[in-house]
Amino acid sequence: MLRLENGGAAIQAVDGFSPGYDLLMSLDCSGNLTVKGTTVSGGTMVVAAKSAGGPDVAAYPSRQTVPTIEDFGEARLLNGSVHVGINPDFARTIEPSADYLVFITPEGDCRGLFV
Repeated sequence: MLRLENGGAAIQAVDGFSPGYDLLMSLDCSGNLTVKGTTVSGGTMVVAAKSAGGPDVAAYPSRQTVPTIEDFGEARLLNGSVHVGINPDFARTIEPSADYLVFITPEGDCRGLFV
């Protein structure tokens, strides 16, 4: 096992030994794993989620049949309309002319909310 101080890379995988190599995978001393490419799992993916003052709990990421990206926003309906902005970083990852889905979660009496 390679151990480096100050959060440096503990393990790296590259695509060759030439000076212009491409970094494919890196695991740092803090446990952060970065992978270039597709991650394939034969089992259920589980994320250890921190709880407030208690033990970690298992969380399971959503799984889709097509690649997706999600953004969350919140706004209050006023005079029958509302605007919820898309995070600019995520907005640059979507095709601007393609359709996208918006899921509304009414909180309280919505008196006939529709989109």
